[in-house]
Amino acid sequence: MPFTTAAESESAGPATAVAEASAKPDEVKYPERNWIAQSISHGDAVLQAAAALRNHFRDGTDVLVAMELAVYYRRGDDSLWLQPDVQVVFGVSPENRRSYRIWEEGKAPDFVLEVASPATAEHDAKYKRREYARLGGTSLRVQAAFSP
Repeated sequence: MPFTTAAESESAGPATAVAEASAKPDEVKYPERNWIAQSISHGDAVLQAAAALRNHFRDGTDVLVAMELAVYYRRGDDSLWLQPDVQVVFGVSPENRRSYRIWEEGKAPDFVLEVASPATAEHDAKYKRREYARLGGTSLRVQAAFSP
């Protein structure tokens, strides 16, 4: 589970400031991120969770279910991002995208799932949990962790 290191400190600004623009936000590129499963069981759990959620919401025309899609949460700053193993967002198009930009979509994910692994469990439990909670100021309703 890749993650950002730029906002590791407690003094990092809240993710709820998603609409703040830096000097030239249109010049910033928001790249897709790579995903490397920590183990076979980790990869299987992520794939199965995403498949189950896609199946559950298969008739929804405004539900995005994404696996390992980078979520950028401050316009003009490509160093502030999270990459949930699985995310669900209601009220947005399910069309393909290379990244998820909260200021463009109008909301944070409604649900995120992190599949824990020994290598990432502490980071997920502390840092990512805190950052997702900050995103909750916009719309995040549920965050969950699962350990295969």
